[in-house]
Amino acid sequence: MKALVGLDLGPGDSLALETLFRLNFESADIHMAHAVEPAMPLSAFEIIPAGTVEEEYLTTMKEAGNKRLTRAIDQAAKRGFKTHGEVLFGPAAASLCHRADEGYDLLCVEAREHTGLERFVSGSVSQTLAVSAHQSVLIAKHCVKSEDPMTVILAVDHSPYCMSCIDQFLSWKPRGIDKIYVATAYNITHEEARILNANLTYLGQDAEVFVKTNITSKTEAIAERLRSAGYKAEAVVTKGEAAKVLSDLAKEKHADLTVLGARGHGFWDRLMMGSTSFAVLASCGNSVLILRIPKENSKTP
Repeated sequence: MKALVGLDLGPGDSLALETLFRLNFESADIHMAHAVEPAMPLSAFEIIPAGTVEEEYLTTMKEAGNKRLTRAIDQAAKRGFKTHGEVLFGPAAASLCHRADEGYDLLCVEAREHTGLERFVSGSVSQTLAVSAHQSVLIAKHCVKSEDPMTVILAVDHSPYCMSCIDQFLSWKPRGIDKIYVATAYNITHEEARILNANLTYLGQDAEVFVKTNITSKTEAIAERLRSAGYKAEAVVTKGEAAKVLSDLAKEKHADLTVLGARGHGFWDRLMMGSTSFAVLASCGNSVLILRIPKENSKTP
């Protein structure tokens, strides 16, 4: 498995790297990159003259990027990982996406707090990658340096795409996980229940009970599969909007990471899942791993 870690110029160790280390994927090949924005800050307002000042800015930012890469390489070495890195030139999200398209399975970044002006000028790199990257994306929101195995929330919607995501995740063999809560959030309105009861006579019971019973059975089957793979796993089925359900569950279980697929939501999937990976990213306080399957490997037509 090849992972590309995007680095900003923030102080201290990289939270994205630390989270990746804690997951401890077997045979992970880690590469790091820092992107330098060619345009000077607020250049669109034409308040800073181009020319020599711009050249000095790029030189300074490249030097800062190389220093950041050196710190991250040292951080990795202390963990026993051999890594290498490079400075890219261009908007951070676009540059990282382009580099990741060169054979990487996972793109890892750190989510940082932004002021209103920063969000207005540059947007959020992590949010942009969550939407536009072709690979799986690990977004580290916080990470406690620890050798303890991680607690993970695995959000499932039982679609073929979701099953492909689980296949991929297990193929990476994360060895740093202790407990996985396999979570399904479903949301069925009174009107939807009425329609189901009226048109699906074979239910033989209340529609909501039927839906929850069947979802629970499917969720438990996934938990059993994870137990067979050597993980402690527990099925959790909750009625409600996915983003809130997963956020609340992560807090309750003190989870380090929430894992979910990037898409695969037809009508029945929306009925069971009720939200999107983007909403979960925005609402969960812990780190988030959004799994994305290359088209040639997807079970979804």
